[in-house]
Amino acid sequence: MNVSLLLLLPLQIGVVFLSSQLLGYLAQRLGQPKIIGQMAVGLLLGASLLGKIWPQAYQWLFLPTQTPFLALMGQIGLAFFMFKLGLEFELNRLENLLPRAIRIAGWGFVLPFILGAALAVGLLTWGVGNSGSGYFGNVSGLVAVLFLGLAFAVTAFPVLAKILQELNLERSRVGVLALLSASLGDLVAWVLLTVILALLGAGSAFSGQQLALELAKIALYVIIMTLSIKPLVAWILPRVSKTVRVGVVLLLLLLSVFFSEKVGLHTVLGAFLLGLLFPRGMFDAGILKPLEPLTQNLLPLYFAYAGLAVVFSQFNQPSSWSKLRSM
Repeated sequence: MNVSLLLLLPLQIGVVFLSSQLLGYLAQRLGQPKIIGQMAVGLLLGASLLGKIWPQAYQWLFLPTQTPFLALMGQIGLAFFMFKLGLEFELNRLENLLPRAIRIAGWGFVLPFILGAALAVGLLTWGVGNSGSGYFGNVSGLVAVLFLGLAFAVTAFPVLAKILQELNLERSRVGVLALLSASLGDLVAWVLLTVILALLGAGSAFSGQQLALELAKIALYVIIMTLSIKPLVAWILPRVSKTVRVGVVLLLLLLSVFFSEKVGLHTVLGAFLLGLLFPRGMFDAGILKPLEPLTQNLLPLYFAYAGLAVVFSQFNQPSSWSKLRSM
């Protein structure tokens, strides 16, 4: 690897971190959660602002070949944050709140999905009626309807979790209910996204057998996690020292995140699920406290990276919305 690239990553992290701290502080002064300012960093440092005002600096600072490393650092911070959040959940409260959370997640997903799907149908009809290329290019009508419906229905689960944490509501009844509902909604959303990508990739060759295989992989992952985590942790942790326990937890976290992505789920759900399933009383969460500053420093990178690729000028080009293969 080029030496300049090795120096560029710490510079990127420093610029994003300092900008996140500054804009986070300004957001708090305006009575908003700190994360609002952190999310704005990606937009300000991205192609829409810095790329327009000072394109040379933008192209040098955020090389296309280098930004994935920045994203990886943010993903690590996000995974640890979501694991800690799941670990701190009081499981006895979940059983009481689960029926209500299912209803909230259901309505919170179905209604926006219907609105998004209806909009997609309207846009498809309009495109055909005006003899244009339409708003979705060569993508099939079914994929377009499903995708726009999903875009309306999906929840920003990490953002919600971070806001609740900043407001000290993550352990309150309403906070637990909100997080549980959002996690269920996101699970449905990622399953549906798996279906959409299968339709998009297979085209006319798509089959119900292929879809069943994709869904079976997700179900198998959840079942294996549910059945194996508690006995595995109960067997390993008493046999190793406290220092090694931290390594065991991090290894399990990386494996859970890895396999959650392999089956088509987001890393957020893999990390959060591991935290929920981790047996209470066998592991002192305080052991992980030395890692928390690292997590807090890496987490803003995740929120900033999301805005780096946003180009506002493309919003008036409907054909660019159809580039689903870049997801």
